[in-house]
Amino acid sequence: MQVHRWLGGLALVAMLGCAETGSEEAASEADIETSSPLGAAQPLWDDYVREVTANPIQEGCKPIAAMPPAGTYKGVALLFHGYSACPQQFDELIPKLTASGFVVLAALLPGHGRVATEGLFGKTLDVTPDLPDDANHKAYGSLAKRMASLVAAAPAGKNVVLGLSVGGAMAASATAQGPGVFGRSLLLNPFFDAASPVRQIVPAINWLAPKMRIGWGAGCEVERAGGRAGFCGFQVTNLKAARQFGLESLAAAGTIATETLVVGVEDDGAARPSAVAKAASTIPGAQGCFFEKGVPHSILSRKDNPTESKYWLPATLAQINRYLATGQMFDVVGESAYPPFGRCRSR
Repeated sequence: MQVHRWLGGLALVAMLGCAETGSEEAASEADIETSSPLGAAQPLWDDYVREVTANPIQEGCKPIAAMPPAGTYKGVALLFHGYSACPQQFDELIPKLTASGFVVLAALLPGHGRVATEGLFGKTLDVTPDLPDDANHKAYGSLAKRMASLVAAAPAGKNVVLGLSVGGAMAASATAQGPGVFGRSLLLNPFFDAASPVRQIVPAINWLAPKMRIGWGAGCEVERAGGRAGFCGFQVTNLKAARQFGLESLAAAGTIATETLVVGVEDDGAARPSAVAKAASTIPGAQGCFFEKGVPHSILSRKDNPTESKYWLPATLAQINRYLATGQMFDVVGESAYPPFGRCRSR
């Protein structure tokens, strides 16, 4: 999710070389840079990838840049994954988007993706020193703005943005901070606020013991053993930061002037459904629908919730690709628990 540029000193022999040779080299470098479908956005992406991978990163957490078939460029599809996960979440979606003509850029959320270490008795210890905390929760918004600026530098096209969970709040932030950059956005189970009881408990615990280690528990370790990239443990202050960013993104949702679809889950145990419905009502002209109870928060990857049948996944992937490529709303098959929004088709 890589062409690299290096800066260095020039040797004396190069300084004494003929000017004609220097011109040929400069022209060659320019050809390499402009040959990418990303055009002027390519070196910006390369700089970002180089920064992110300066520390050891899990393989499934490396930023992804995937190209469409030659001659089919439609625009850029920018993807933001969920909290504690990685770009791996989009493994099944990305080929569909490239086949539709998009250059796909799947960014890594701030502080995510570091390689874990092994503790006593073989226990996995997550490494999260750069994960945003209560003091620097704005790191999420800063990355959203950076990615919007990067996409704006790409060749003209119909750019789109999608985010899942905290990534959904980031997609909303990127759209609000980059007016005119994206022609379409999809906020999938956006984490604008935490569901109960986390919403009530986290502020109090953060006040008493912000550095206390918490996590997703044994279920996450089962996912990790099955190949899920990301982390399972973090501090209370890290979750507080994600919630604070979500609330601020929701407060700014009224400024979004992009065609937007907001999709939630009726019984979401992570993202508060009423906040998702509020976003769909706040964003001018937005459409929305909710999947039925039983569809999980992490809806896109087979490595999340490995014991689930994933009956919803084929229909969800197809409808996401269709919406981003054509603007056609998800199919609605009845009333949801959050009127006036209908129920998304899950099969």
